[in-house]
Amino acid sequence: MKLLTATSANDLMGEKPTQPYVVHSSGVVGHFRLASSFVSVKMVLQGEERYRGAVGGSSVVPGRFLLAAASDTLDLSIRAGTRGFCAYFDTALLEQLVADALAKDIEGGVDATADPLVWSTNLTVNASRFGRAFKRCALSGMLPGHDHFSALLAELIGDLHLANRELPHQRQQAKREIISRLETARGFILDHQHQDITLDDIAQAACLSKFHLLRQFAAIYGLPPLRYHQGLRLATARQRIMNGESISFIAEQLGFANVSSFSRAYQRCHGWRPSCDRP
Repeated sequence: MKLLTATSANDLMGEKPTQPYVVHSSGVVGHFRLASSFVSVKMVLQGEERYRGAVGGSSVVPGRFLLAAASDTLDLSIRAGTRGFCAYFDTALLEQLVADALAKDIEGGVDATADPLVWSTNLTVNASRFGRAFKRCALSGMLPGHDHFSALLAELIGDLHLANRELPHQRQQAKREIISRLETARGFILDHQHQDITLDDIAQAACLSKFHLLRQFAAIYGLPPLRYHQGLRLATARQRIMNGESISFIAEQLGFANVSSFSRAYQRCHGWRPSCDRP
């Protein structure tokens, strides 16, 4: 992917490459109207960018990103002191990757290409595999590899489409808000996967009631929040066991009452006892 640097409005509005590219912006201030033939992912390292399009407005601040469809025309407002990072991905490739992914999960396949909710969403950057990898690239100044990141982005878009189908809300804006809050909950769990957390902690982080968090999180991610959290910890535990660490020590560190309760949870998660993973 080609790197462009924008330090003024002219740089941001100037002629762009015909192949996927990345824009680092710093010192750009003002109001603009943007349109692109690429699917884009926009985040900021410092400050704030405000976007408004057909599906509503979004504020992009550190810790969040905006996924924008190729067909979106966006009004952009950039505040002073903002440093941005935006990547543009090949639309045809992404649509094919999403179609292939969904065809495996839904009999007959699903056309997600026309769903504006899926292709234009404001999300936390620390929840999905794409978001975490994209954030690392932005912070390190590295260029994302187009094919690898396209595959991760297609996975995220497919997950969003399936989430959209599972939510009972009828209004698009309500669905967007719920998906964003559930991604915030998942991000909180990921950030605290090595710590003890409660359902109250997760609900407070996501600004959701415990009732809605339990019902909607399980519908989207397949497990209740605390079971999801435990699954992450047990995945780490498996790696540690395979590296030769003591099972009893790991069980104690993860807060299990004894090795037996750890072993039962481990077997529910992985399908076999911890001792089977010893080197």
